[in-house]
Amino acid sequence: MKKKPDTKPEYRVADALRKVAQSIDAELADGHRSWKIDAEDLLETLRSVADELDPPLPPPKRKKR
Repeated sequence: MKKKPDTKPEYRVADALRKVAQSIDAELADGHRSWKIDAEDLLETLRSVADELDPPLPPPKRKKR
């Protein structure tokens, strides 16, 4: 019998964090991302983790400043 992958919520979160971290690491290595982050980078990273855990929502409607 084939073993079913563990789907505990904490494992899903850990896997999502690992996947996003690998993606960011690859972008850093390729020179597409800076080591210094700002609020926009943090938001992008948090959204990437959320997208790994749940399908994405439509982009928010923001007013330009």
